[in-house]
Amino acid sequence: MLKLPGKWEDVGRLSAHTVYSLIKQVFFANSRNVQGIYLQGSKLRVLDVVDMLERDLGVPVVHPVGARAWEIQRRLTVRQPRTGYGRLLAEMPLD
Repeated sequence: MLKLPGKWEDVGRLSAHTVYSLIKQVFFANSRNVQGIYLQGSKLRVLDVVDMLERDLGVPVVHPVGARAWEIQRRLTVRQPRTGYGRLLAEMPLD
């Protein structure tokens, strides 16, 4: 688990592309041990780069907003996949 630089109060002000770059740096510094990436905190407004991170890094990336959308759909037995936000929402696995 690695923390983004700066104060937590300021993390929400980082652009999605800044966070994307930071995640790639951390990934390549630790890539031998990385099987997936979890972005903790809905404050990070990066859902639109999750798909790009998965394609570029070759590992699953989970963002809390996408995970919550998946869980709500699962509980309501609704299945409305959405592309462009990572595998979790694109494939909508039910199990």
